[in-house]
Amino acid sequence: MAGHPQLTDKQILGFSRWFAFVGAFLAMFMISPYEYAFSAFSHDVAQFFHISAVFLGTVFTVNVFLESAFGWPAGFVRDRYGPWLLQLIAAFLVGIGYFAAIFGSPTLLLWVYAVIGGIGGAGIVYNNSVTVANKWFPDYRLPWLAQYRQALAGGVQYR
Repeated sequence: MAGHPQLTDKQILGFSRWFAFVGAFLAMFMISPYEYAFSAFSHDVAQFFHISAVFLGTVFTVNVFLESAFGWPAGFVRDRYGPWLLQLIAAFLVGIGYFAAIFGSPTLLLWVYAVIGGIGGAGIVYNNSVTVANKWFPDYRLPWLAQYRQALAGGVQYR
């Protein structure tokens, strides 16, 4: 490819790659309770709904399984159609999961928070956010991945 000018991220994306980073960082910040805060509120949820720790463990297990299981399909869809629409769909699913956790009954908590929130939560958002660093920051991959992990931890801290 000698002789061809290298396109910048602004020419490819239409905006600076830093906007992609900030969007991915905020998305990771918002899904952090799915990843790290479950144990912080599980005791209160169990007392409020009069449900067992085993039931809540099942909710969390289903959530983590679906987060992991939907990483590959999310990557396939992202590579084929792009990350932006997929990230909006994931944000909608995460929001439904949060509303179910806040306003739902134990059954609704299990099926909506764990299933829909798990699929949209870390399954799609995490996959999209981490690949932003790999694609648009090849010169800073490791520091940006560390920043995304910090967003997950920070999201829990400020809840």
